Order: sequence, then C-alpha cells, then structure tokens
Amino acid sequence: MSMRAASLTAAILMLGTMGWAMEVAHPVLFAQEPVVVWTSPGEGHPSLLFCGEQVIATWTKHPEEGRVRWEGSLPSDAPLGVWTVEVKDACYSFLRIPMEWAILEVRGVAGTEIEAPGVQMVQGKGGATVLIGPAGSWRVSITLPGREEPQVEELSLAPGERKALFLGRVELVPSTPVALPGSTIQVTATILTPVDLPKLTDSLILPPGWSAEPTTCEACPLHFEEPVPAGHLVTRAWLVHIPPDARGSYTIELAPPGLEPAGTATVEVRNRLPIEVVVAHWDVENNDLDLKLPDKITYEQLLWAASLVGQEVPFSGQRMTQTKLEALAEKWLASGAP
Repeated sequence: MSMRAASLTAAILMLGTMGWAMEVAHPVLFAQEPVVVWTSPGEGHPSLLFCGEQVIATWTKHPEEGRVRWEGSLPSDAPLGVWTVEVKDACYSFLRIPMEWAILEVRGVAGTEIEAPGVQMVQGKGGATVLIGPAGSWRVSITLPGREEPQVEELSLAPGERKALFLGRVELVPSTPVALPGSTIQVTATILTPVDLPKLTDSLILPPGWSAEPTTCEACPLHFEEPVPAGHLVTRAWLVHIPPDARGSYTIELAPPGLEPAGTATVEVRNRLPIEVVVAHWDVENNDLDLKLPDKITYEQLLWAASLVGQEVPFSGQRMTQTKLEALAEKWLASGAP
C-alpha cells in the first residue's frame, strides 16, 4: 500500500476535532490498529465515515470510571486516508496510514521547533507533534526554547512502529568543575518538561562508587520529592559525595524517565585545585574549604585572597601573587557579586 505525498498533505490539513463529548486515542493510526475512543456514559457506539459514507465496524465496549472506552475494528480492506469518527455531539478526523510507515509522537515544551526532511507532520493531542512517513532512518532536528543550536536525533524506526519522544530542557550544574578526592559537592538541576514527572528518584546517574542525597537550595521546593509539573521551570539539588580514590574526569547525568535529552555535567577530580576554585569555595567564617558553595567569588573571599599574597593558597600548591589577585578581582567585578 502507498499514499501520494500530495494526497497525504491534503489529508493532514483536514484533520481536526469538533465537540467535547469524545476523546480519541491517536490522530494517526496504522492500517491494522483499532480505533479507540472514549465517550460519555449513555452514548451509543460511535460511527465511522470515509468520504462521507458510513462504514460498518465491530465495536467493543469497556466501561471505565466516569466514561466509556470503545474499540472499533475496521474491515481488512478498509481504505487508507482521512476517516471521521462521530458520536451524538462530537466528531473527529483521523488518518490511517500503511503498515510500512512509522509514527513518532514528539511532545516538547512551548516554543520547540522540529524539522524532519522527508517526513510529514500532524498536530497531535495536547500540543504534541506527530511525525509520519516510510519506516527507516529519520533525522529529526530539534531546537529547544532559549537555545540557538538544534540537537539532532538520528532514529531508526521499524515498519508499524509507534515511538514517543518527550523533549525538555535539563541543565545540570556542579558547584565546582574541579574537586578533591573524598570531597562533597552540590549539583543543581533546572528542569523544563512537557509532561508531568511524578518524581525524580533514581534519575541522577553517578559514576561507580559515587553517592548522592537530595538537598535544599534557594530555588528548590520545600520537599524534594514534589512532582515536577509540565511547563514550569523547576530546580532540584543533590549533595554528591566523591570517593577518596577518585581521580580524573567524571560525568554526572540527570535522566528523568522518558525525557530527552538528559542533562550532563563533568567534574574533574584532582589532588590540587586551581586558585580561583579555592577562593570561590572558601568558607571565610569557618576558615575552611567548602566545595558545596556556589562557584562565585564574594568580596569577603577576595579580601581573604588578598591576605595570602606571597603565601601558598591552601589545597592549590601555588602561591598567591599580585597578578593572580588582580585577575580574581576582575572576575569578582565581572560577576556582579556583592
């Protein structure tokens, strides 16, 4: 079976819904998929029409809480193209496509732009974009809000495969890019998701031997395990414990279930720290290093650095020079820190 591109484009433009007494599972169905709709209690079984003519289908009824689920099977020789399903107060147009094709349902946050050469796009439920076309290798270019460079997804879809892709923004930032073996750092995540995430338990992926626990932060909610709501930028934080034998470059990943792309952060573990890292994480009040502090130099830390000119900076193995102090002062001024 095949469908001409021009006919398909026209069909896509015709898809739509009227009324609120019915919910349809998918706007695009494979030829062998049943038609699944939900109606209000008391409605008779839905009707199916093709080119304005009613087509007899076999319906099964499944009562659910507050509504009824109908599953309709079409004859094996039913044509492809645009169909309409109707109940008393509503109608909905959907598209039937060949089994040799594939379906990719993409749900992204508002403002997400999607491009896929050689693939058609249909508006799906709840703002989702449905990509349809012959099965095989697809190249999908996705530009998320606030980002200039698109991310490219190379997908291999089998005939008759329906795949869901949830696109959000997950940014993972460590309190320091360089840490000591056996130390504790803070990792903060900002998340924007197109679907509700019930929880983030087990979403943080650490190198072997590392451990973490949820913590509070200025922008975090009172309870870490509060659900992450769709369409809202939220913040979560963890204390990450680095094992004493760690050395080298390590990657931390935050991968909420079903949400792509995952957020990643790289931490370099060394026996000595750069001077700017020590200064930005020096707890002046307790006169000790605290790598959980934000990676931002304060005025008090700058004064502490000035007191070390000509001396070795703790944990760095380097002496503080006037040139290095001036560079720290410029960094402090540029950051706008108090």
